[in-house]
Amino acid sequence: EVIGYGIAGGADGGLFTVEAGKLRFREAPDYENPGDIESTDPQSAAGDNEYVVVVWVRSGQGERERTGEQAIRVRVTDEEEEEAGEDLSDFTEGDLAGRRLSLEEAGSEGIARSLRVRFLEDNRFEHFELIPPDGRTKAGPTVASSGTYAYQRTGFGVGRLRLDYDDGSFCEIQLTFSVRNMGRFSHECSQGSRSEGSFHLTTGSLFVPVILAATGRSNSFFTSELALTNRGQRGVRLNYIYTAHRGGGSGTASEVLEAGRQKIEADALGYLRRLGIPIPDSGDRIGTLRVEMPSGSEAGVLVRTTAAGDEERAGLAYPGVPEEEGFEEAVYLCGLRQNHQDRSNVAVQNAGEESQGYITVRVTIFSGDPASADRSLILSDLSLPPGGFYQYNGILNEAGIENGYVKVERVEGAAPFYAYGVINDQVNSDGSFVFPVKASSLAGTVGQTLPVIVETGDFSSELTVTNFSAVAKRVDFRFVAEAVGSDDDTARFSLELEAGEQRIFPGIIDWLRRQEVEGIGPANRAFAGAVFATVAEEDMSGIVIGARTGAPDHGSGQYSLFYHAVPYGLASVDSAWIYGLQQNEENRSNLALVNTGEIDDSPSTFEIVIYLGDGATQPRTRHGTLGPRRWYHFNGILGATGQGYVQVRKVSGSNPFVAYGVINDGGRPGQRSGDGAFLLSQP
Repeated sequence: EVIGYGIAGGADGGLFTVEAGKLRFREAPDYENPGDIESTDPQSAAGDNEYVVVVWVRSGQGERERTGEQAIRVRVTDEEEEEAGEDLSDFTEGDLAGRRLSLEEAGSEGIARSLRVRFLEDNRFEHFELIPPDGRTKAGPTVASSGTYAYQRTGFGVGRLRLDYDDGSFCEIQLTFSVRNMGRFSHECSQGSRSEGSFHLTTGSLFVPVILAATGRSNSFFTSELALTNRGQRGVRLNYIYTAHRGGGSGTASEVLEAGRQKIEADALGYLRRLGIPIPDSGDRIGTLRVEMPSGSEAGVLVRTTAAGDEERAGLAYPGVPEEEGFEEAVYLCGLRQNHQDRSNVAVQNAGEESQGYITVRVTIFSGDPASADRSLILSDLSLPPGGFYQYNGILNEAGIENGYVKVERVEGAAPFYAYGVINDQVNSDGSFVFPVKASSLAGTVGQTLPVIVETGDFSSELTVTNFSAVAKRVDFRFVAEAVGSDDDTARFSLELEAGEQRIFPGIIDWLRRQEVEGIGPANRAFAGAVFATVAEEDMSGIVIGARTGAPDHGSGQYSLFYHAVPYGLASVDSAWIYGLQQNEENRSNLALVNTGEIDDSPSTFEIVIYLGDGATQPRTRHGTLGPRRWYHFNGILGATGQGYVQVRKVSGSNPFVAYGVINDGGRPGQRSGDGAFLLSQP
């Protein structure tokens, strides 16, 4: 059985990719301006529209593994060029099967509503709708309806999609392509509704914002670990597209991940190199990774990037981003700081595919201090190719501030972008991953759930609160934990924030103690619980809440992880998955749940299904009940040694929930560094 394909070389090899076993040009060739170069083996002159590429193929595994290479001539004719150009909308209903159509309706203040259409076999479709949360109802995809579809090409770059719903209604969508898979739409339905906006056809790809093996400060060396999970019932072919930022080695490869399997590769770049991508085996190597798979595949990608020390390592984790979740609107990276203890970096990426071209990104730095004379600094615009990556090291130094946040926005181009922040310890280089926040995800919400803050043993939590809105706001907090000495186990406090202000509270529970907040007694109990935030105006637009939880290292540094509060309406409703868990001599994995209590005071009962990554072992199941606004932590969730993934299902109860995982360095508490990496749950 063939298990992988890729580009091995050839004079024009860099112009090609292998997608789902098919050789394709990365960009449609221009017959009038050929891009092929001279080849000596096989012989081919430059500019003769004959492209030479060497393709490798691999079959078998272990001792039976075999790899072969084949030189291929690709001849481009005038007619072929015309057909390639008409690919903008030159497909039939059958070609849509397995794709997803994302529609972003335009409103007076930006995106008003998001719609998703998933095309199935036999001309069937499912229609999902993403409704902006009002703080009391859930947001996120729900199956709205289903039916049959038909597509007709009506002109160059123009097509008409008709959706006939099972209830007898219908909608017609006019698609006008600006580049391949993207453009503008107008929408009219039988009940009289109309809308327009932008659309994007996707194929189920995941975008990994960075994957590396590179030196850092203080003689640190960072490497990325790759966890690949297929929770589905069928094997899935994964196509990898690596775009090098430093060190070279861009290329493609593919493999099949069997049903129910999770594989964890400690050296991600080394693994991709073994699959045939020409990544060098030494030097600093940094790049982005695009993982393509059939639409509807139940596969996930998780990367953990760490710096190794003497018998320990510390770092952070982040998932592959679904193609349709790449950003079109501005995002904010909050909680950044630059001082003797910490430094902050920001990275931006072009998350689009090759055909979507360059984008221009603008980064603005804001001071979190309302008394600062210079509150903001706009950096020079940055141009990024597809898969392109750029990092601003010590970004707050650019503006000469210690406490700040960053806005990232796309100002030119059509492709989606991604951005993230990292807070690094100045002593041990441990990093905390800062996820981007869209302004629209906060608009209209009335509350947020911060999963946990702690004061227990060596561990303590820092609270960060940012108000990037244009008005002052008072945020009211409720900290709920069994150790709080009040009748309802709740400590209440409030913070006033001016417009544009950011406040950071190291050791937040001790700060509450010093403020004499009721229920926070002497530091002789272990505090651990969730925090619930609201504002008097019932509008948390512009309010970003986060926490960094950690412990001192063996010197004067700190090991920690960072996470955000979840706006009401965006927590998990029925199910959540957590990938990349490990339990062995070097790692231990924990799971935590929060009943948000955002709907009512009902308890929730959960079923936790634990799958081992071998795909064959029978899954184990645990059950538990959690009261409203309560937090619970499962230590060593996998139990026996191994690696796996977990599904959390809510069996009963009205409230949404928050689930997350943590991988700690060290097989048991007290071993190695103890540093944790936060694992965001996936739907």
